[in-house]
Amino acid sequence: MTPKVFTFNFDVEPAKKLRDAINEKQNLSIEKEHKIWDHKNKKSVSYFAWDRICAIMDRVEDTLDYLNLIELGNCRSNRSAFDFYDFINNAYVVIEGIKIIGQVFALDNAKFDSVENSQEAFGDVLNAGGTDGQFFNYIRSLCAVHPFNTTRHPVYMKDSVLHCCPFVIWSHMGIGSFWSDGRDLSVHLYTSKQSNNLPSIPLYVNTFEKYINKWISLIPEVISAIKNYNDSVYEEYRKSPLKTITDFSTEAEYIFYLKQEYNNRFGDSMEYIFDKIACILETNLANEENAKKLEKYKTAIRYALPFICNSMKTMQAEGFECTGIQGENPTQTNLLFEVEHPDIYSDELSKYHYNLSKVYYLESNNYSVYDKSWARTLLDEMKDFLNKYVVFTNEESDKEVVILVDLVRYLYALEQNCILNRNIPNELSYREKLLSEEEMASLIEATNETDELAEDVIIKITDTDGNVLDELTIEAYKK
Repeated sequence: MTPKVFTFNFDVEPAKKLRDAINEKQNLSIEKEHKIWDHKNKKSVSYFAWDRICAIMDRVEDTLDYLNLIELGNCRSNRSAFDFYDFINNAYVVIEGIKIIGQVFALDNAKFDSVENSQEAFGDVLNAGGTDGQFFNYIRSLCAVHPFNTTRHPVYMKDSVLHCCPFVIWSHMGIGSFWSDGRDLSVHLYTSKQSNNLPSIPLYVNTFEKYINKWISLIPEVISAIKNYNDSVYEEYRKSPLKTITDFSTEAEYIFYLKQEYNNRFGDSMEYIFDKIACILETNLANEENAKKLEKYKTAIRYALPFICNSMKTMQAEGFECTGIQGENPTQTNLLFEVEHPDIYSDELSKYHYNLSKVYYLESNNYSVYDKSWARTLLDEMKDFLNKYVVFTNEESDKEVVILVDLVRYLYALEQNCILNRNIPNELSYREKLLSEEEMASLIEATNETDELAEDVIIKITDTDGNVLDELTIEAYKK
């Protein structure tokens, strides 16, 4: 008999959207805790679920891809349908992955019950009164996982102590063709009783396909549960007030506090920035000219900080009030980031791209990995450029050199048509010279190409009780 070949086209898009939902607020997923039953100590214990979440995302997506590649019915064995054993085990991976990640994010159990407790996929097989979930688990155990010791399925086992399965066979092969009821496979069953009656269970591939699809269709519900969890965490953070600088004895302590709060709320993507600006704010330079310019840099940092604080208070990462960036508002940056590391493209600076990329060697004490002498050599090559903005000898301490280079980046950016220059106030407390009307117009035009603020924005700085300590008014750009 010519074999009937079965192929699949399971929708993998929901699995990809699941990954997107997890990664949308990845820091919250990383910190997600869940409880699991500890069989050894016979109690429920908490664990960080991130590793499990990652394993599920990879396995579900990859397994669906694999199921879409396989062909059932072409098994080379003359008797056992090994391809079906493989299929049902991988189907279980998909089902169990979707169920577990739903449990991690507290999806209503009724959603699982709607799939498991129905008979829409398999029907009432053997008239045993079993559900889709019970039948799938029974067949997987009997055929693929515990063929010699299936014991935990009383609905189908009735009064048997255990069930065994010598083989499952395709209907087009050997004794499988004995059946003429349209079944795709036959499960040969031993009941471990003294009886000549050897039951056979009919299987239909399309019923398994239907059951898997019902689980895949549950993924959007899991995604909703993830978003609901994230929203609830964000709401708790909105209710949690931030401390202000008046609560700390030094500015650096305040910055490190903000770093920890930012890490908790949004992840550690800004960790290095906070460390760097804390170092800059507590540094005093011996050279008088450099010190004056550094003070302008510090003022710019202090100007950018309230935007980050407002972002943490509102749990928003977009919009001028939370980024300090007018008009263009790119979602991957904010003014504090731009102050520390301006996004500049120019032919002049591009000549020193490699040189600047090695400055961080001077921040490390690991001499075996980071060649500080090489970093110094590279800085010698750009001495003339650096001395256009600061007094630089390359004999300064490592810390001072790093800060001077950062200062040069800042001062250079204020001469360029870039995000930083468009968003730093045109005042001498931030700049060495004011922008002309023509220069301002050019910058404003670049900003207005994408968007334009309609009105001024006021950022209020409050204490832990919500009392307003200061107000920062940012004038909107207007044509």
